[in-house]
Amino acid sequence: MLVHSFPLSLFFSPFFPLYLCLGQLETPRTFSVLGSLLRFLPNLVLLLISAENPVVGNLAVLPDPDFGGGEIRAGTPTWNFTLALELFEVNSGGDVNLHAASVQGANEAGGDVALTAGDGQGLDRGSGGDVAISAGDGSGSEAHGGVGRGGNVALKSGDALDGDGGTIKIAAGNSENGRGGHLELSSGLGPSPHGTPGSIAIFTPGSEVGETGGVAIKTGSSVDAPSGTIELSTGSAELTESGDLILTTGKAREVGLIRIQAGDSSLAAGGDIVLSSGDGATHGSGRLSLTSADSSAASSGDLRLGSGSAQTKTGVVTLQTGDSSAGVGGAVSLSVGRSGSGVGGDMRLAAGATDDATAARAGTVFVTGGAFNNGESRTSSGGDIDIRGGDNLAASSEAVGGDLALRSGASASGVGGDVSISSSAGPKASSGRITILSTFSKFGSSGAVTVGSGSSETMDSAATSVGSGDAAEGTAGNLNFLAGSGATGGDAILSAGASTGFGSPGGKVSVTSGRTSDSPSGEVSLRSAQAVASGEVRLVTGTGMAGPSGAAQVRTGDSTGGKLACSVLCSVFISRHRASQQIPAGPFYTFLHYLSI
Repeated sequence: MLVHSFPLSLFFSPFFPLYLCLGQLETPRTFSVLGSLLRFLPNLVLLLISAENPVVGNLAVLPDPDFGGGEIRAGTPTWNFTLALELFEVNSGGDVNLHAASVQGANEAGGDVALTAGDGQGLDRGSGGDVAISAGDGSGSEAHGGVGRGGNVALKSGDALDGDGGTIKIAAGNSENGRGGHLELSSGLGPSPHGTPGSIAIFTPGSEVGETGGVAIKTGSSVDAPSGTIELSTGSAELTESGDLILTTGKAREVGLIRIQAGDSSLAAGGDIVLSSGDGATHGSGRLSLTSADSSAASSGDLRLGSGSAQTKTGVVTLQTGDSSAGVGGAVSLSVGRSGSGVGGDMRLAAGATDDATAARAGTVFVTGGAFNNGESRTSSGGDIDIRGGDNLAASSEAVGGDLALRSGASASGVGGDVSISSSAGPKASSGRITILSTFSKFGSSGAVTVGSGSSETMDSAATSVGSGDAAEGTAGNLNFLAGSGATGGDAILSAGASTGFGSPGGKVSVTSGRTSDSPSGEVSLRSAQAVASGEVRLVTGTGMAGPSGAAQVRTGDSTGGKLACSVLCSVFISRHRASQQIPAGPFYTFLHYLSI
């Protein structure tokens, strides 16, 4: 060890520092001697290294076996360096840079930089040390010349030429018996009440050639306990609007999907997906809109609501509004959009088909009006069902409104389905009316009403029956065939069908009164209406084109338990109130002759 020579009085002076210039330290015992000097001379300032006296070679600082640990301190009023048993501190007057060594050899990595806090190895409440990395505060203010910002904290992995860039991994600590550590990302808070907190942005950088990186946010898997929850929510705002939650994919030539999918289950039902708007304390709950975007150049996207396919039973699709305890229930509106140049879109309600040969039937379509559940009201009614064709607002006289067709299903080899229209009855009231009519027309003719069975090419056509219902204790309803009134009254025509087969007669017209078990049967009356001059009543057979015309017969029925027959009276009312002339009939037949008076 090389030491400069000083006067001995200066060496022991408490006011004058001792400067020792060291060359190469050969033995660790050197610092033991220096440590002893510093212990007994507290005012001694020892300068080991300087620009004039550098240390050439290694500098070793070892613990003193006689006096215990020591420390190294160096510094000025603007910077200091402390290395002690309880503390390692560096305060710089400028920047502080920690650089590991760079290497240029083949298959070698640059040096690592590790910042590790100490372990808490005590079994009684021993905790690990913290690692805090924080930037400096900015104290600049507008009142003193200008604002200053706080320092940034940048964590950046290394770049690569041909390989992958380095990874940044931030992981909280594990626990053998407790919960794992939390990971919190929080932006800075602005001054209350008008300051604005900072934003948090997590994104991958853009790329002009390759694929941009993905962003995955997920909780870990679990075997015996539920996996963690992912909650995406904006903060509350008591006096203004809360923030929006927006999920969007980027613009592209072929845009990616937004897929929200619940998890699968190996033992129970799959997870639910619940989309619910928020509740408003005074202005009602929010709207829930599922719409495809508008398109100015092509068709807008489809909107599909459906349950998934299944091997046993598919799920139900329910569209319904919520209940209202004090107001009006909401409406369900299904409508097709307007078309500016093409045909308007169709609306189809179709029940499900089936391929099962053992099934009784395919699915049914039910359309039901709303029920009125309050039994105290006397003037209420159940909800209506209004099915109508579309209006045609064109000014042309040839414009036609939309048709309304009720048609049953066809059958490939059996009988087609029935069409049944019936009203309902209450337990203590009459059944409802059924009205089939064409509507009123102010400037044109009203439409015709046709009731009939369909035609058949190879089999008989079906009968058409029009009748009133039976009455067990009251009077059965009438069957009225009425032509309309007008400037000229409408005709009432009963005509049987023509026969196209060779040698087959045409259809019959039969008018029969009702029968009874213990009273006379009902009357059959053919008469013209009362007027200034009443109309004629004719019983005329048709013209025979190649044979005799048919006979016209008026006869009474046979009697099995009383008189043989009643008489048939023909009465002609003479014009100008002359007496009527009666022609008594025989017991069986009476021929009617035209009387000219």
